[in-house]
Parts: sequence; C-alpha cells; structure tokens
Amino acid sequence: MSGVGRPIPRNSNEYLWVASVIRSVEKLSGTPSRWNGELHEELRANAVGSALDGGGMTVSVDNVLKPVAQAYTAGRPLTETELLELRDAVLTVVHEAYHLTHEFGDENTPGGAPAYSPDALVLEEGLTETWAHRNVDAVIQDIGLAQVQPELTGVVSFDSYPAYTAATDEVVRGAAEISGLSPSQVRTALEQADRTQRWAAVAAGQPATAAPQSDPRSVDGVSYQPCSASR
Repeated sequence: MSGVGRPIPRNSNEYLWVASVIRSVEKLSGTPSRWNGELHEELRANAVGSALDGGGMTVSVDNVLKPVAQAYTAGRPLTETELLELRDAVLTVVHEAYHLTHEFGDENTPGGAPAYSPDALVLEEGLTETWAHRNVDAVIQDIGLAQVQPELTGVVSFDSYPAYTAATDEVVRGAAEISGLSPSQVRTALEQADRTQRWAAVAAGQPATAAPQSDPRSVDGVSYQPCSASR
C-alpha cells in the first residue's frame, strides 16, 4: 500500500521547515540531494516517513509535523516527553533526507546487487541511521531549532534499526581490517558508493566511491519508524 498522501503546501511553515532540514543534511553530508521538492503526508499507520525513489518525501502529520509545530508555538520549554517526540521528529526527516543523498546505481553492472535486496537494505539503513544520530544535533543547530528549544540537543533517542546498525558496524570493521583503511574511511566510502555497489566494494576489500547515477527508481523508498510509533 502506498503511503503517499496529500501534498504539503509549499508555502506552509511545515514545508519550509522540512526543506531547511533537507538543505542542512545536504550541506553537512557534502552530497547533493535527489529531493525533487515534493513533500506529502505519510498515510501508513506503522511508518512516520519515507524517502521515495523518485525523489519525493513523506512525513507523518501526527509524529513529525505536529511535534515540530509545537516546538515553535508552545511559548515554553518542552517537557522531557515532548523533547523526545520532537527529537524523533527531527531524526525522521534527517534520516529520510540522508536517504535522498544516496544514488541507486546500476544493479546490472559487475558485482551489483538489487538496491532492495535484504543485504543491500541492511547497509542502507545501517549507514543512514548511524549518520542521522551522529549528525542530528548539528542539524538542530544549523536550522536554528536549538535557539527555540535549547534542551533538545543531547537528548538520547533510540536507534530505529539496532540490528542493521550493529551489522553495518561489523561490515565496516571487517572491511577496514582487510583493506588497511580506517573504519571511518571505510564508512565514508560506503556512504558515498552507489547503493547497488556497496557489497561489491566490501567483497573487493577496497570500498570506493562509485560514479553517481541519474536514474532513480519510481517505487516507494524505505521507511523510518521512531520509537514512539513502531520502531
């Protein structure tokens, strides 16, 4: 079932806020975003957002847009629970925005794997979730949200994909041992590689950045589910 609902008006505060997060992720990652400017309501009950293969994004009204709006309109410091809900909302958009900085590539090239094969998804979600948690405070600072809710930075949030992030950490560690690169070098190379070519790079023991491709798929992307929903 498609989770794509009504479009968020482009002149709305909600749209402009999401766009600011996407621009921040693009700047902090140093990688151009595939975002095509389309932002829709997320309809699935068990998901709070998704990066669409065509370049669009969906976000939950209740789990993302409402907590963000409250941060700006409450006129007071948020409670501990509200801060956690807000941080999860920001993480959702950061996570999906980071998906949109990744190119698919060509699964038919030597060593290529389908982008939505289980093994490829492990790396995509593991890399993306780790990057989101490591950079969310920088995004919060960059878009000025820390000035509105200073207590938001440093709030501890739960990992949406603990099995995937743990597995990805092991892949990074093993590839670093084989290649002689540092784990941070391996992780960066895997993040920058096309999604269809990551396991080929790991198998070769020399993760390397692949040339960006310009033919994204047209089906729905993967979903991000925060702890307040069903992650």
